[in-house]
Amino acid sequence: MSADTSFVLALAPVSRGLGVFVIDTTGRSIDWRVREIRGFHKNARAQAFADELIDEFRPVALVIEDHRATGARRSHRISVLLDLIAELGAERGLQVSRHGLKDVRVHLDLAPRANKDDIAAAVAKRLPVLAPRLPKRKRIWETEAHVMAIFTAAGLALTHLGCAPGAEDGAPEACLPEPPSHPCEEGGEDTQAGPA
Repeated sequence: MSADTSFVLALAPVSRGLGVFVIDTTGRSIDWRVREIRGFHKNARAQAFADELIDEFRPVALVIEDHRATGARRSHRISVLLDLIAELGAERGLQVSRHGLKDVRVHLDLAPRANKDDIAAAVAKRLPVLAPRLPKRKRIWETEAHVMAIFTAAGLALTHLGCAPGAEDGAPEACLPEPPSHPCEEGGEDTQAGPA
């Protein structure tokens, strides 16, 4: 990695861990993985992992899901974790951007009712390097594939890059950086890793 390369780090917390996608500002995929986090103090351990990722990649921007967006359905623990990660990014001097899944759907030219499987397919189409990891469409009785967190994070990163200054198709209201977040409370191993 050259010193003049800038990275965007996108994180997508899920019940069992944290989806990670790193992309450079030219749109080249750098790293993707899911860190499984089980047991006690999940938020504290996920926040520590996010801190390690910031040290490893030294990104210019941290992108997370906006759990406060209209229609967002996140558990209390995940909402708290998203706020903790935003606070960590602000403390580390990063541009923290939050995008709702509605923003991701708009950026990827999907229907307003598109589900996560549709988002993952659109992400795989834009980022062919992820296509081999695209999970089968989830049937109603199945749980979400663990790897889906990578596609959620990648969709957030693509949305952020599309909203960057000079991007043609970004919606201005969806592209505002996140102000410093509120202090919150509470609080494995890598699986499905991409190239380091």
